[in-house]
Amino acid sequence: MVSMRSSASVIEVGRDIMAACAPTTGTRATGVVLIRTRGTSGPVYLPRNWALIPVVNRSLREDLLFKVGEGPESAEYPNGKRVKASEDEPDAGSWWVIQPAGTLVTIHSLLGGKRHNLPKGTKFILDPENSSLEVECELQAAITDGADPTHFGGCMGIMQFEQLQGPTATLDAFRSELGALPGIVVVWSGSQPADGTTQSTLDRGASRAGVRMQLFKEMFDLYVISKRLDSGPMRRAEGLKLLDDVTKWLTDVQSVDGQIFSTPNGVQIRGRGRVATNNPEFQSLYIYLLQLSVTCLFTPYDVRTYSPWLRTHNEFQTVEVDGSGNRLVVVDQDIDMSSP
Repeated sequence: MVSMRSSASVIEVGRDIMAACAPTTGTRATGVVLIRTRGTSGPVYLPRNWALIPVVNRSLREDLLFKVGEGPESAEYPNGKRVKASEDEPDAGSWWVIQPAGTLVTIHSLLGGKRHNLPKGTKFILDPENSSLEVECELQAAITDGADPTHFGGCMGIMQFEQLQGPTATLDAFRSELGALPGIVVVWSGSQPADGTTQSTLDRGASRAGVRMQLFKEMFDLYVISKRLDSGPMRRAEGLKLLDDVTKWLTDVQSVDGQIFSTPNGVQIRGRGRVATNNPEFQSLYIYLLQLSVTCLFTPYDVRTYSPWLRTHNEFQTVEVDGSGNRLVVVDQDIDMSSP
């Protein structure tokens, strides 16, 4: 089952791009955490793909992001029915039902790599915070199945950051907490309406997906960084191999881990190239650039509230036939809408 994400933040879309590149990063790590509700008497629904950040040595490690896995097919709603009680109720196959006493939830790392192998008792923070759930949850058993890539050009890490093509590229790479190389830095470069920035009419045209819904292009730059000390040709070959791999994994992709993040068009590759400069900061690095765009659906915030619809009042005219002929009458009636 694939669900559509609307009004996704730039960070969330960036994480989706990273997850789509996961095959280049090795084997993902999997584990189980105990999640509890916060101050509620009934169960709380938790969707698949909710992000979790592990706490390692008292520090939040965004380079070790995890996601909530797919919910169990055996999940039941509080009334014991598999049929949704309303359109707002989630589908059991992709959501978790968190009970007040706590529910064991399967999680997996956003990317592959043995660095995601964490000990039992590791704390995780839900990101973003869910007001109905405890912010912190705990790993129930040690994670041991994460593994680094073994193929040539395998990616050792992917991180989001603000820039990499500035005057101090190596400092930007350090600040991004990328770690081992080769790696990728994901940079958001801007947004624009899906049908372009120039429009001859008042309406947005093709970018309007419906009432109170518009399509935008979120544009990202992916910097592939290679740093081998054996030779320049090998460093170049490694960087270009990784560039080719992520290009093929991202081209036209629309969903990842059961979640649509680019629709109605998949990821669009806008260009590729190399970052070349005489700046000494680049002497030990080869950097290649992949430019892409993701089509996202935006809906506005709505703070309106509605009162329950309890009664409908109707007044209409009709013709009544009797012995004296046809006559016009007015029917006045109230209908109780509160009863099923």
